[in-house]
Amino acid sequence: MGGTKVTYNPPPPPPKDEFPEKYLKYQQKKDEDRDYLDWTKQLQGYQTKKSQQQTGRQGWQDFKSGVHSQLGQGLMTFSQAKKELTDYADKYNLAGGIAGPGDDPRKNWERYQDGGPEGGFTQLPDYQTPDSWKNWSVQGALNKLQTAYTGAAADDVSTPDIDESLGIRGKRNLSHIKAAHEELYGEPISADDLAKAQAGFKSGYYKDVQDYRTGITSSKAYKDRFHKSYLENYYDSEFGEALKDAEGKSTKQRTFNFDKSLLPQYAQGIEGKTGITTPNFKDKFTGTPSEIKEQIQNVRDTRKFLYSAGLTNLQGDIDKETQKLKNEGGREIARIGKEGDIYQSVVSAFNF
Repeated sequence: MGGTKVTYNPPPPPPKDEFPEKYLKYQQKKDEDRDYLDWTKQLQGYQTKKSQQQTGRQGWQDFKSGVHSQLGQGLMTFSQAKKELTDYADKYNLAGGIAGPGDDPRKNWERYQDGGPEGGFTQLPDYQTPDSWKNWSVQGALNKLQTAYTGAAADDVSTPDIDESLGIRGKRNLSHIKAAHEELYGEPISADDLAKAQAGFKSGYYKDVQDYRTGITSSKAYKDRFHKSYLENYYDSEFGEALKDAEGKSTKQRTFNFDKSLLPQYAQGIEGKTGITTPNFKDKFTGTPSEIKEQIQNVRDTRKFLYSAGLTNLQGDIDKETQKLKNEGGREIARIGKEGDIYQSVVSAFNF
């Protein structure tokens, strides 16, 4: 007996689920769009930094000159000047090193393999670095500031009006040295003293102008010339300022002017009677205060003697005249008495 053969056909497969593929493409497009948005932000940041860099480079010379000027005027220290330049260079990325965002990422998208987006791909701006900035560095700028501040090794003969060997600090110190010396001494500084002072500043012995002024006022030379004791000031007011030698140092000697016409003179004939000749005083006395005082005392003693001699002579004349009057009066009294006796005798003779 033969069997019946049954054939079973499987059902057709279900239609392909396109959702996962579409979702994957959707997600991929979303990620690509987000990446492009990030890239455009990076591009904007890059362009902003490059624009700031150009602005900073254009203003660098003026800013640097302003810092040098303030440094020269003492409005900022060298450390502050270095910081100002460094901060400016960092702020504007003067040395370069600004990384670009790379090419337009859409060039790598599959959807644009057969043609770019509408309007084409975004092209990066072409920034050219000026030749003067190709090898520029912050450290190089600071090295130039150091040279400008401390001075070059030698003066540049091509600029006769500028002494590069001094530098900003040297020029400022030179001005301070001259002003301080003239204020304290009342006269311009000599070439030798100027050279010594400049060497003191350059070596660091003097830190600033106040340190230099203190050095002058505490020196022996300054004290010998200007620091006077109370007694010296008293002698200055009494006899005038002390004379100075060729080096400007005090000799402790003073000159006293004397008007000898005010001294009394002998009357005619008196000098011989006294037996003393008065000294012939000079118009000026020069010496120490003690010597001048001795001379003044001699004048006083002479004046006293002359007045005393005059009074003594006058008294002698008065005594002579008085004695003469006494003598004449005595003789007159004797004569009158004698004549009285005669009259008495005559009267007595007739009295009988």
